[in-house]
Amino acid sequence: MPIRQILAPEKSVVKYTGWLTQRKPKSVQLKRTFTYEKALPHKVYHAQLSDILSEVGFSQADVVSWRHLHTDQHGTVAVETKVGKRGQYHVHEVHSGHMVDALKELYPVLKKKKELRTGDYEYSFLRLFSLKICAVWLRADSREADFFVPLPPCFYGLEQDKLYTYAEFTDIVRKAIQTLQTKTDTYGHPMQGG
Repeated sequence: MPIRQILAPEKSVVKYTGWLTQRKPKSVQLKRTFTYEKALPHKVYHAQLSDILSEVGFSQADVVSWRHLHTDQHGTVAVETKVGKRGQYHVHEVHSGHMVDALKELYPVLKKKKELRTGDYEYSFLRLFSLKICAVWLRADSREADFFVPLPPCFYGLEQDKLYTYAEFTDIVRKAIQTLQTKTDTYGHPMQGG
């Protein structure tokens, strides 16, 4: 299988299933039926724009939380758990909407992609807040072998559901950062709009 199953820490799973049993009473059975395919646990990464501009690229992106997906008759929700200051996990955020639906629907499609059959990839999520870019990040053993798949809404010429190589994606993101920097550098005063 091209996408390997990465299991979330047990404490993250406990917080996720606990949230479900509190918010969705019909999900009480979930603790006994928690599976990778149902919850699709994955890491959430944030990267520094300065790193992307430099030679570092995405190699020093930080894991900021774990995400678990839950689908029921109301749709799909992404429940993020995060480690607190004392090492305890807690539910950090809960998301729903088109991006979360796309994230869940993309997984079985990616498993069938011929470009991914020769490697071994970790299914993860990348957020670049200041650029408003979110993507599935298929992490290989080396960053140069990674793939990215942008999620809607897409900006900077990125296409939803398109598989980008590390080099292609990094090039587009670098150009977007440079454009953003150029726009913010042209303001005469920090409070001046544009």
